[in-house]
Amino acid sequence: MKCVHAVCNTAHVDLYRENGHCEPEVITNSLNHYFKKFGYDIRMVKQKINLADQLKSGKTKLRHTQTKVKNPDGLTTTHELLSDGTTRVYDDATPGIGYVVDMNPDLTYCLVLPGVMLGSQYVAHDLDILTHNNVTHIINVATGVKNLFEDNFIYKHCETDGCFIGLKTDGCFIGLKTDGCFIGLKTDGCFIGLKTDGCFIGLKTDGCFIGLKTDGCFIGLKTDGCFIGLKTDGCFIGLKTDGCFIGLKTDGCFIGLKTDGCFIGLKTDGCFIGLKTDGCFIGLKTDGCFIGLKTDGCFIGLKTDGCFIGLKTDGCFIGLKTDGCFIGLKTDGCFIGLKTDGCFIGLKTDGCFIGLKTDGCFIGLKTDGCFIGLKTDGCFIGLKTDGCFIGLKTDGCFIGLKTDGCFIGLKTDGCFIGLKTDGCFIGLKTDGCFIGLKTDGCFIGLKTDGCFIGLKTDGCFIGLKTDGCFIGLKTDGCFIGLKTDGCFIGLKTDGCFIGLKTDGCFIGLKTDGCFIGLKTDGCFIGLKTDGCFIGLKTDGCFIGLKTDGCFIGLKTDGCFIGLKTDGCFIGLKTDGCFIGLKTDGCFIGLKTDGCFIGLKTDGCFIGLKTDGCFIGLKTDGCFIGLKTDGCFIGLKTDGCFIGLKTDGCFIGLKTDGCFIGLKTDGCFIGLKTDGCFIGLKTDGCFIGLKTDGCFIGLKTDGCFIGLKTDGCFIGLKTDGCFIGLKTDGCFIGLKTDGCFIGLKTDGCFIGLKTDGCFIGLKTDGCFIGLKTDGCFIGLKTDGCFIGLKTDGCFIGLKTDGCFIGLKTDGCFIGLKTDGCFIGLKTDGCFIGLKTDGCFIGLKTDGCFIGLKTDGCFAAAL
Repeated sequence: MKCVHAVCNTAHVDLYRENGHCEPEVITNSLNHYFKKFGYDIRMVKQKINLADQLKSGKTKLRHTQTKVKNPDGLTTTHELLSDGTTRVYDDATPGIGYVVDMNPDLTYCLVLPGVMLGSQYVAHDLDILTHNNVTHIINVATGVKNLFEDNFIYKHCETDGCFIGLKTDGCFIGLKTDGCFIGLKTDGCFIGLKTDGCFIGLKTDGCFIGLKTDGCFIGLKTDGCFIGLKTDGCFIGLKTDGCFIGLKTDGCFIGLKTDGCFIGLKTDGCFIGLKTDGCFIGLKTDGCFIGLKTDGCFIGLKTDGCFIGLKTDGCFIGLKTDGCFIGLKTDGCFIGLKTDGCFIGLKTDGCFIGLKTDGCFIGLKTDGCFIGLKTDGCFIGLKTDGCFIGLKTDGCFIGLKTDGCFIGLKTDGCFIGLKTDGCFIGLKTDGCFIGLKTDGCFIGLKTDGCFIGLKTDGCFIGLKTDGCFIGLKTDGCFIGLKTDGCFIGLKTDGCFIGLKTDGCFIGLKTDGCFIGLKTDGCFIGLKTDGCFIGLKTDGCFIGLKTDGCFIGLKTDGCFIGLKTDGCFIGLKTDGCFIGLKTDGCFIGLKTDGCFIGLKTDGCFIGLKTDGCFIGLKTDGCFIGLKTDGCFIGLKTDGCFIGLKTDGCFIGLKTDGCFIGLKTDGCFIGLKTDGCFIGLKTDGCFIGLKTDGCFIGLKTDGCFIGLKTDGCFIGLKTDGCFIGLKTDGCFIGLKTDGCFIGLKTDGCFIGLKTDGCFIGLKTDGCFIGLKTDGCFIGLKTDGCFIGLKTDGCFIGLKTDGCFIGLKTDGCFIGLKTDGCFIGLKTDGCFIGLKTDGCFIGLKTDGCFIGLKTDGCFAAAL
């Protein structure tokens, strides 16, 4: 009988031949086949080992051993192990004959049996030898030798060196020992685990625990004296923080984090998950203050002030309850919404309504006696304030916001867009509809295709007229643009006026038979082109310029227009009348080469010189200008300058990067006030009006249209561009053809996006939005987002800067704690808790459950 003897830490192992005197016992399957082929049977017998006894008897079991090693230089080194346990190493005094080390590869091999070769690793790495001998399979029984030709041969390998193999029955370990701790695989009811910091981490498969339970404690990683583990089949998994456990409950058990003495968890198959914030619970409250996610007819939500927030799937509700009211999403005939002041907000899908009620009024259009929001397939979207509706109409339906009993909205295809303030409408009219903002009872707007654009300041209108419509700005009580029940101010294009009115008088530029001028001290200053007057009145007397035999100026009571000094006129005399300046009763007329102001014919100047500066008209490529307060005002034709300066700012046209004015044939038209430019550009150029340092303008043919009020821009962009209205510092806009639609109320944005775009409502500084057709729906509470995503998208609640979300149809559900994610994945996906930067997850339906610690994974086989 042959017997092999081996001893491990806790078991005595004897190996006997099958014909020995011992009865064979059941052994671990992993090595049974290995010993069977040599005729051995294995029996593992547990023994209690006393460490003190082993130490006392250790020396008696030692024997003297000696090992000699001969080196290539001929020197012999002796290693001795003495009977007392000490060692001694020494070299012989006289070296012997050495040897030469052969560094060439050992390519010898032998044919053991027909078809079976035996050789070294060098033979296995020589492709020529292997091919020459028609080798098909290679059995690698070495340690650390690579298989070089895996594409050419079939390799077999069994490597056991460096591992402690413990053959154990009755619930013992098999595995690799690292740093004194076992990493083991449990098969048929045994454990798998990694020991870190004295605590075991493991995986439970087939009804067994993951990890090692010591002193009545759970499986997992121990942090601050508390264990983290996974409980399956009615047991807990979790992290203990502040004396409270966090874990995952599967099959009727809880998962959660305890904050401020309250638990947070996930309920699966009829169990709750929740977070307590400000002393209130999140979730569905049953028999107390439970929180959780309800799947298969159970609720998910946040409870605030005794109110619930939850998600209902398959005919159940999802939402936030505020002031005793629920907010939720209804799918398949159920409602989604936020209830404010006792009223519901929601989305109606498949014949169900969604709406927001403010001040006791509903948001949306009421159909068949029911209010609400977005109408899809013939249903309405809107906000109702003070008994009035606001909404978006698609396919012949309205969009708008009603404030103080008035509507705000966008009308497309013959419908209106606008904001009504103080009983007046603000909006954009497209295809014969109006756009404008009314301030102090006056309208501001942009008119396209026969409609008005303008801003009214101090009871006066400001606007831009395109294709027969007026534009004007009122500064210091003077009008620019269109004056109703009075006179016109502004820029005239195609028969319309442009000008500035000061002290009740008009200033303007006349093109094609229209006047341009500045009125000072109740008198007009103007330029006459093609039979029209230009003049300046000083000290109650007129100054004028005559071109082509016509007078420049204004004649009152049969007297000519000019400059009167000491009761005498200065002017141009034709048919017996003088032009000039009278000093001491004498006239001053036309002076050439720096002399008196007058009329120059045949290429000579006409002008008035005041304070050393000339004012006059130059024809045939020369300047026309009037200087007031040291600044020139004049009109230059045939490529020359036109400019009027008021309050230190220039009005006019300057080419090559110069002054702002009226530019024809593709040039700019503009007015500069307080250092800011206002101009109209036709034929593909910009049109804009600037008030209080802000630009308001209309751009046609693919350009922007915008009106700015109180430092904010309001504009409409057509042909794929933006449309927006800003009220109280917030933007309200509608974007069609794949663009955004949004309304901002109380400093928050409310917007609806159709055709794959977002719909959202912001309450208390947080966004609430609904996205259909694969988009997000979310509610933000206490600075965190709560959202529901259907059709493969996420649903989540964010608490303390972390996201909690539920993903259905193959997506994740998770809670993030201390910067780590906790999530549940159904239908073959992972459920996990992340601790100290490591993931813990559970996979059902035949998938792995694993815990990662210190960058290492533990997984079930």
